[in-house]
Amino acid sequence: MEKKKKRITKQSYVEFLNSISPPAGHDDWIIGGKVSFYLMHRQQYGKAIREYDPIRFEIGFNEFMKSSNGIINT
Repeated sequence: MEKKKKRITKQSYVEFLNSISPPAGHDDWIIGGKVSFYLMHRQQYGKAIREYDPIRFEIGFNEFMKSSNGIINT
């Protein structure tokens, strides 16, 4: 069975970051000088970075695109 390939979108990058969320209470949850307890307890790290530190999100997204050539294997 052949794996599907799909283009990386900002939403798929957010989902990727959510899947590797640091544990609740970790210092990585201090984003842009703020701690979002709601997003932390829901393990939505990608959403928190996109909302509270958009420059960091864009840099990470661009690096992710370069390293994967813009395609995710699913």
